[in-house]
Amino acid sequence: MKIRIASILATGALALSPLALSPVADASAPDKAPARNVTSKVVKVKGHLVFKGHVSDDYNRKQVIIQRATCKPPKCNFKTYASTKTSSAGKYSARVGAPARGSWYFRAKVKASGGFATSYSGVWRTYRI
Repeated sequence: MKIRIASILATGALALSPLALSPVADASAPDKAPARNVTSKVVKVKGHLVFKGHVSDDYNRKQVIIQRATCKPPKCNFKTYASTKTSSAGKYSARVGAPARGSWYFRAKVKASGGFATSYSGVWRTYRI
């Protein structure tokens, strides 16, 4: 049985450009904290799937939450699947799986801290063929 990995952009192409989504400055609007850049990918290592990536802005030795949805977002909510810590270089990794039938969707979540808002990685889909 082979395991396939597919990448899904959760919010479309505009999500990659923060300038396209920025509201016009308004004196009455509160300032929003910037989000951290959280990269992610799913790779196969020795027959297992590993969800790994990097958190920018000096996020070293801190918690990263791996979340899973059992159906295509936003139809289902993400729930905590695993928790790991970043390395001294800001890298993280966690072993993930694929269901016998259907698909699972994974993303990384970094809680708000240090003047940054809660941040998320891209969404990855795992399934078996």
